[in-house]
Amino acid sequence: MARVATGPVVVSAMPLYGQVVPLEEPEIVIDVRQTEARIEVRVAGDLDIATSPELQRQLEALILARPGADMVIDLRDVPFIDSSGVRTLAIAYKRLTESGGHLVARAPSAMTEHVLHVTGLDHYLEVDEP
Repeated sequence: MARVATGPVVVSAMPLYGQVVPLEEPEIVIDVRQTEARIEVRVAGDLDIATSPELQRQLEALILARPGADMVIDLRDVPFIDSSGVRTLAIAYKRLTESGGHLVARAPSAMTEHVLHVTGLDHYLEVDEP
């Protein structure tokens, strides 16, 4: 007679090496609105090594299309930022200032603002509260 397990079953507490484990697709939402006066970019999601390349591509395209523009990057919906996200913002700052533009980081979450402060990027970017 076979036993039927009821409740949760733990198969193994050991990691399964050599097996492919599907990962969730990293998610970031980038919303761009342009006016004559400035470019507004709203970012939602973690800004990390998986998502910052897409933001960097979009920022560079915007800066190339409108050199010297003022840009506001709204970070209120960015709960986490790592060094690659900081690098993306630093590159955008450098490209904009070289072309005569100005970059503002608007409404960063507490964690994001802390990272901007610890890295010293807040000395270059204008950090704006909503």
